[in-house]
Amino acid sequence: FNTYFALLQDNPQIFYYGSTVRIFTTGSNAFFAMAVDNDYINGSDRIAEADAITEGVLEYDEIINVNMSNYAIEKKIHDKLILDNNYAYDENGDPSDEKYAHSIAGSLNSTYGGGVCESYAKTLQLLLNRYGVDNYFVCGYAGSEAHAWNMVRLDNGSYYCTDATWDDPSTSSGQHMLYYRYFNMPYSEFYSNRNNSLTYFSEALPVCAEDTAYYTASYNTRVGYAENGDEVYQAPDVSEDETRITAATTESTTETTTIHTSTEGQTEVTTNFLQVIASDSVKPITISK
Repeated sequence: FNTYFALLQDNPQIFYYGSTVRIFTTGSNAFFAMAVDNDYINGSDRIAEADAITEGVLEYDEIINVNMSNYAIEKKIHDKLILDNNYAYDENGDPSDEKYAHSIAGSLNSTYGGGVCESYAKTLQLLLNRYGVDNYFVCGYAGSEAHAWNMVRLDNGSYYCTDATWDDPSTSSGQHMLYYRYFNMPYSEFYSNRNNSLTYFSEALPVCAEDTAYYTASYNTRVGYAENGDEVYQAPDVSEDETRITAATTESTTETTTIHTSTEGQTEVTTNFLQVIASDSVKPITISK
């Protein structure tokens, strides 16, 4: 079970599977069954969702290229993700429990226009993967609430903590505002009220940096206030940011994205940025060791 859920956490492109897993035994043989979510039982529905998600991904291709630094790529994704989406609530004002709101579909299919924290973090994960930036999807508790965020490897080789959901403040006017309070925040401050308890094989997560080399909130220009009273900052242009962090920047390296299969080792998974099986009879994805 843990391997299955680790697979889903590390592969956001698999948006159509649900949380139901069954093991069947016949004599000495055991069979592991992964169930497609009810919203995607039909292959045609999966295809339609995948097409809409792909259109959303291609919009990012218009503003990002792989020759950018890891930091510049991360910031471009962070900003567009926030400006294009709103946090998804149900009719009672609670976080939405719709399947799309917990996957990349919520933030990349313009029909929805947003999701909950899981959608923000998985979308950031998917897009960073697409542009060759090593990162992790992380989930646990922030205070008393379940939450999701990311760890991102930047150009100096260190990992930094980013929470795109909490950088998307609600405003009384509904205006989108960029916020950088949780963008590459130093580890101790970021984790002052968080844990990784909902991340499968969390012991494999990297140690994140304590420095402020890529943390922008402390020097941005304040442009307003969120509805909850928090200050909202506008970051400098990426070119200005690049100048400021030159001293902390080394040549970026790209590593194979992995799924965590045990505390001793990892299994590589080879997949396109979006892998959708159109057949109504969904087959397991292929994992090559």
